[in-house]
Amino acid sequence: MKNFDFDEWANLYKRDPRAFEARRQAMLAIELAKGGKSAEQARIALRRLEKQVAGQSDTDRIQTSLMWMIASLRQLNQRMDQLAAEMSTVHRRPDSTNGQQPG
Repeated sequence: MKNFDFDEWANLYKRDPRAFEARRQAMLAIELAKGGKSAEQARIALRRLEKQVAGQSDTDRIQTSLMWMIASLRQLNQRMDQLAAEMSTVHRRPDSTNGQQPG
């Protein structure tokens, strides 16, 4: 994605909310398409979020989206903690070459 221009998006939303929504959907589709098959979980989550916020006020949509982001960050943090724990066990394992150079 090129540099994000918040003011441009905000002005579009003020001028034409439908055009803003169409552009937002197009940008999301483009970014998700870049992820190929690995982005399927993101596509599923986005569909669930869109369904949940449908018909809500802007304020409620923002609040719901922020709650989803916080939950996602917590999940990411847990996975990073797990990875760090796994990496520490890998570093503590004895070297299988018994200190000898291979070859």
